[in-house]
Amino acid sequence: MTLRRMVTIVAMAVALFSMPSCARSVWEWLNDTTVYTTGYSEQRFQSIRPGMSEEEVIKLMGKPLEDKSDPGYVNWYYGPSTLNIAENGAVTGGEFTYVRASANGKIDATAGGYLKATWDELVGLDLTEMRRRFGEPVATRPHRKWRYLAYSGTKVDGSYHIRRVWLDMAGQVTQIEAHWYQD
Repeated sequence: MTLRRMVTIVAMAVALFSMPSCARSVWEWLNDTTVYTTGYSEQRFQSIRPGMSEEEVIKLMGKPLEDKSDPGYVNWYYGPSTLNIAENGAVTGGEFTYVRASANGKIDATAGGYLKATWDELVGLDLTEMRRRFGEPVATRPHRKWRYLAYSGTKVDGSYHIRRVWLDMAGQVTQIEAHWYQD
């Protein structure tokens, strides 16, 4: 390779990576592990609008890679009165125990050491029994029901384009999610 050609290539690389949007595009292209549904079209995905029905979305996009839902749950937190639970779930203010109860009111997970009770003693209890044994929680954090149709994903750990359509419980589009997930 001639010196002139090497200088040209280096100059082009410097120019390309000095523009943040170009550098990001190149980074995404090199690290993209996205898998899309059969026949996926970005143009059709971009035409989805809030208020559309699930049937309209499926007619437009086809069958999703994944139809995922969660019936909702609630976390109860036990600890000192100084305990603070942030909107994102971060806990500060001392040692704590949290229990998670599914939509049927049964505890299905627990963590922390504030309550002197084992996982086996807590999992399976209903919230009424939890309250009877341990009193009122210091804080509660409900997590609403949700459902989405995924039109992209990844089969390996990696970065990928997320394309999801969020639905309310009546099957109407509430949100369209389209962004890059950086692993």
